Amino acid sequence: MYSEQKEALAQEIELKRPAVLAVSGLHNSGKTTLLEKLLPALRSRGLKVGIIKHDGHDFTPDVPGTDSYRLRERGRGVAVYSGQRYLLTEMFRLTEQDLLALFERHGYDLVLLEGFKDSGWPKIEVVRKEISDTPVSFQPLAVVEIFRGQILDWKMRRLWPTGSLPRCRACKEKTDMKLIRTEDAAGQVLCHDITQIIPGEFKGARFRKGHIIQPEDIPVLLSIGKENLYVWEKKPGILHEDEAAALLYKAAAGRNIHGTEPKEGKIELIADCDGLLKINREALLAVNRTPQMMIATIHGDLPVKKGQKLAGTRIIPLVIEQEKMDAMQTAAGSEPILNVLPMQAKKFAVITTGSEVFKGRIEDKFTPILVGKLAEYGCEMTFHKVCDDDPAGITAAILEAKEAGCELIFTTGGMSVDPDDRTPLAIRNTGADIVTYGAPVLPGAMFLVSYLDGVPVCGLPGCVMYAKRTIFDLLLPRLLADDAISAEDIARLGEGGLCLGCAECHWPNCGFGHC
Repeated sequence: MYSEQKEALAQEIELKRPAVLAVSGLHNSGKTTLLEKLLPALRSRGLKVGIIKHDGHDFTPDVPGTDSYRLRERGRGVAVYSGQRYLLTEMFRLTEQDLLALFERHGYDLVLLEGFKDSGWPKIEVVRKEISDTPVSFQPLAVVEIFRGQILDWKMRRLWPTGSLPRCRACKEKTDMKLIRTEDAAGQVLCHDITQIIPGEFKGARFRKGHIIQPEDIPVLLSIGKENLYVWEKKPGILHEDEAAALLYKAAAGRNIHGTEPKEGKIELIADCDGLLKINREALLAVNRTPQMMIATIHGDLPVKKGQKLAGTRIIPLVIEQEKMDAMQTAAGSEPILNVLPMQAKKFAVITTGSEVFKGRIEDKFTPILVGKLAEYGCEMTFHKVCDDDPAGITAAILEAKEAGCELIFTTGGMSVDPDDRTPLAIRNTGADIVTYGAPVLPGAMFLVSYLDGVPVCGLPGCVMYAKRTIFDLLLPRLLADDAISAEDIARLGEGGLCLGCAECHWPNCGFGHC
């Protein structure tokens, strides 16, 4: 009866001796509980069953205090032998295939693996309701639900048909795995992680799921015991994650931006020069609404440095339908989502207002502050004039600065609502187009921005002189990049427009100005 059952089993699922089945799940999910129930049932069928327990950490192979432990501490391998069994304790570089060979040598019919949730072995997943009700294993054949130590449900996820291989769960049946010889694997795509262990040096994934195998990888794979590999078999209309990542990068990266090499469906966007980062926020949102892909960026409308990371893109699954990438491209639109606009070193003018400065009663401390801030961007002050509170005189000074070829014009003082603060009127009288007088930013609520025949003319409130960061710092990079400022842009600054005045300023690496 025993031999008939074993032969029938072998014919049904076509497994070599010993057959291998993993029992996987999260920590404390009940894997050992299930194995305890399985083992008597399997033995009752005449099967010789072995177990390989996966330990994610180093473990002590002997009990401290025993003679064998003391001897092993002073040597290498120690075997304890009784005539009927032995225990060999030594550090080996082994794979599960190496261990399976030992079980085969001793005539085992079935080996159960405890753990190995990310492996390509056929597996049963144990789900404990108190921990999680979502399977996490790679390609489970069945899911067993356990609650308070009792098996609640056994759900067959998929039989493993004769002559076929399981489909990748993450790919939702759009791809098939196939088993090939490692020597023939160049150019193929791995369907699961390959772990390498070098005692005392390295333990982890040597090759990640989705890795495209290179000729130079093959000797490494063979050296860690991988004679055969599960690889992805591509289907029409399906893109590998790296192929799809390239399309996502193409939609995202615009002027003065380059990308890193695709890796696991990820590409990073890097600035090619110092400049102003511009982001099409509507297009970014539309792309991130497209399933199974994402673009994460730093905040836009702020200065960036050459070599700075601007964004990261990612295709979520190993493979993705071409139609989803087509939908992404439609959502992104015809223009790139991110651009870096170079900032220009401009000639600027400062029109200092106020009778107290004009008559020499107080020192002009505003102009040196502006000169210092603009020097950080390589700009030079080529025109400076001090005016009293007469609007006509301020208007004349602005027009004179423009005629002198200044590319930016700033007025200081006289921007409040006091009756004798006449600077906004003076700017208006030049014929400049006023974008806005007032902004939802603190410090900087009384800021004025206008354009006089394309030349920016800005009225700066007093806070620019005494506060570390103000609305002036937020808008200056845009002015230097010739990025036209609209009333809508100013209104959007309300979210993130409150500077907290930190004792140590970290701008722009803070929330100020990040809308």
